[in-house]
Order: sequence, then C-alpha cells, then structure tokens
Amino acid sequence: MTVRRLRVPAACLLLLVPVFWQPRIQSVDLPSHIYNAWLTLLVEKGQAPGLAIAPQWTNTLFDILLVELLRKFGPDAAQRIAVALAVLIFNTGLFLLLSRPRRGYPWALFPIQAMLSYGWVYQIGILNYYLAFGLACIALSLLVEATTARRSALAVLLLFVAFLAHALPTFWAAGIGVHCQVARRLGAKGRLLWTAFGVLVILGVVWFLRAHFASMRYPPDAMSLIGADQIMVFQPAYAILALALLVVWVLQLAQLLDRVHPVRALLSPLAQATFLSAVSVASVPVMIMLPGYHQSLALLQERISLNSAVLILAWFSTREVPKWLAPVGLILATMFFAGVYRDTAWLNRVEDGITLAARQLPKRARVVSGFRLQRWRLDPCMHQLDRACLGWCYSYGDYEPSTFQFRLRAVAENPIVMSSQKDKADLEQGHYIVKELDLPLYQLVLLNREKLEFAAKPLAAGERVALTPLDGSPDSTPNAHKD
Repeated sequence: MTVRRLRVPAACLLLLVPVFWQPRIQSVDLPSHIYNAWLTLLVEKGQAPGLAIAPQWTNTLFDILLVELLRKFGPDAAQRIAVALAVLIFNTGLFLLLSRPRRGYPWALFPIQAMLSYGWVYQIGILNYYLAFGLACIALSLLVEATTARRSALAVLLLFVAFLAHALPTFWAAGIGVHCQVARRLGAKGRLLWTAFGVLVILGVVWFLRAHFASMRYPPDAMSLIGADQIMVFQPAYAILALALLVVWVLQLAQLLDRVHPVRALLSPLAQATFLSAVSVASVPVMIMLPGYHQSLALLQERISLNSAVLILAWFSTREVPKWLAPVGLILATMFFAGVYRDTAWLNRVEDGITLAARQLPKRARVVSGFRLQRWRLDPCMHQLDRACLGWCYSYGDYEPSTFQFRLRAVAENPIVMSSQKDKADLEQGHYIVKELDLPLYQLVLLNREKLEFAAKPLAAGERVALTPLDGSPDSTPNAHKD
C-alpha cells in the first residue's frame, strides 16, 4: 500500500526532469516572459519611460509569479521554479481527472500524459494558458462525477484562479463541467438532445465572434481534432509519433466499443464531451482580433486541440485500459523525449551563441534579431534574444508590450521597445526599414551556421532588417505565434 501511495509523487518528480535537464528551459515564449518580468521591475523603479503596468484580470497569473520570483531569486531560479510549478499543476489536474473512484489512476496512460505535458502548448511557451489548463482540469475533476455543494464551490474557486492565468481553459472547463452534470441526469435520448444543444451553442458562439470581430480560420486535420498534433513539436519528424498516437487511439476506441455496447460507450458524458471538443476545434477561428488588443489572439485551434487529447484520455480511463497500451505508450514517450532532449540541446547551443554576441554590445543598447527557423513547426529562436538581453541590453523587437494582451504595455514611444504593432510585425517578417528614431540600433546576424556563431552589426537609417534562416531555407517569412 505504501509503495502504491508513492507512485504519484514519484511520477511527478519524473515529470520534472525536462525542466532541469538543459542549461536553459527551451519553451518559445518563456524568454519573452522572463525578459518582460525584468522590464516590469524597471517600470516599478521608474527606469522604463514609455512602458506601464496595466490592471488586468486574465492572461497574467504566470507573469506575476515570474516577477515575484525574479525579484527574490534571480532569473534562472525564477524560470525553473515557475515552470516546475506549472508542470506540477498541469499534471495534478490530469492525475485527478483521469483517476476513477474505484479503479484509481490508469498507469498505462501515463506515458501519453507525460508527452502531453511537454507537447505543443508547453513548447510554444504560452504558459499562462498552460497553467490555466492545469487549474481548469483540477476543477473539472470535481465536476465530471456526481458532486456536492462543497465540491462545486471549490471548483468555482479554482476556475476563478484559472481565469487569472487565461480565460479560454476556464470557459472550457466550466462548459464541460455543466455538460457532464446535466448529462448524468438524462437518458439516452435526452443526452443526444443535450449534446445537439451543445453543438448549437458552440456554433452560435463562433458565429457571433466571427460576425463581430476580424478573424481567420482554416479547416483542421484529423490530428488536431483529437489532439494528436500536441506531440508534433519542433521538427517535422514528430509527425510520425503523432500519427502513431492517432493509430493507438483508434485501436483503443475499437477495443472499447468491442467490450462495451457502442451506444452506451458513445453516449457517456465524457464521450459526448470529447465530441463537443472536436466540434470546437473544427469550428473555431485560428485567430481573432478581440476588443482592446492590438494583435489577434492566435493559434486557437492548436491550443484547444489539447482539450480534445485530455478528454479522450479521461474517456478511456472510465473503462479498463488494454494491457498493450503501456509498452506501446512507453516506446512512443521514449522516442518523443529523446527527440525533445536532442532538439533542446541544440537550441541551447544556439542561445549560447546569441548570448555571447549580445553581451558584446554596450550596456542598454537596442538590438534586434536577424534569424529564424523556418522548417520547424515551432520557431524556438524567435525570442531567445529576449533572454540573452535580460539585465544587459534592450530587445527592441520584444513582442509583448505592443500587443496590449499583457500587463506590461508600451503606451508611448520609448527607447526600450517598439510601440507600433505594425513596425513589430514588419520586423518579424523581415520587411522593417530602420528609422532615425530607432538609432543607435544593432542587429544580431549569423556568421557561421555550423559553429552557431553570431555577431552584432550596427544598422543605419533606411536599412532593411533582413532575416537569415538558421535551417538553410531561402524563405524569410517566420512562423506566426502569440499569446
């Protein structure tokens, strides 16, 4: 009994290994988050003219946590503690959501859970969303089964805290929780009607948003509908693992339907919730411009595909998990984490070169990046300059303050960061023409692709800030992503 009780704490410690196995945590937006935490401290000291901290109720919890940890422990410890805490909360939510009252936690699903923990949402670095999702899963674990007034009140409190991190997972968990509570009280016909009503609500909300706000959408693929695309990180080779996970889920579904009457299996509350999540992925815009934002809320399909993946695991956990899943999942997870270790080690070498070049600049110099990774699903180098500049120089193309999606905002022209969203977009696309007011301004350029050597060159007014691909592609249009 004692050994069984230690399994979850031991698993949590194991899940923290990728947070500490490299000199720096490679998570695309994390360097931007820690850099802006440093700028926030400068604002508090009156040393950042043109920047301000705005009151904000959502998309802020992880950033506040980073600021306080940075204030007390310094940048490296702040990142490790904040990310480790987010990973623990995320997995606590999954452990609770997947655990059944009689069967406990289905350990055969643990390798897949581990991959989702370090999947696309984590690697892209939208850590407010990631943290909110973990808190939302804890709340949802209280709502999917029969609940009491005390459990419901605790769930509402957790959803409020999750909202401070990000609104989307909060609304998702609240909606799924309500769906499960109502579905439990209905018969087969009632559940079909209730699910049909849920589809109409989702389509109605999406229609309203697209009718009133500028948006863009494209048809999703099967990978994103069921969340298998969450393990498609970094290089294209990860698509093979995603395809293997898709096959695993199809086989597991076939075995579930063979053991349980198909109507009973497909009309369970979690099965219907999974279907509703797939409808959300299929219908939601990929990006939408919300009021008050200066940049669209992007990559919505990629974010909420995580919802589908987790709900599929929760649905499968309601029945006995097939024995073959454990070894197959372990093989996939081993291949996944071996690839992640290899790629993040290379990215640390890149950041070593960027940091060395940035530290040759005069203190408080303005500098922009001049390189991108084009052939990877993520562009992990997009914000590495932010972390390299922390405490030393100004990353002039820092994307957060001009979006108005975060607490830290560029409210006027300033010597620290671009205040124009158009200028920042031109910079990211390699089209920006340097202005007199930008000077003095430096650009980091790639000297040697094999040795990953970089240097800083001064820019002149009228010069275009061109981009050099690190992976050899002639295309200079970067991958888009934002919080």
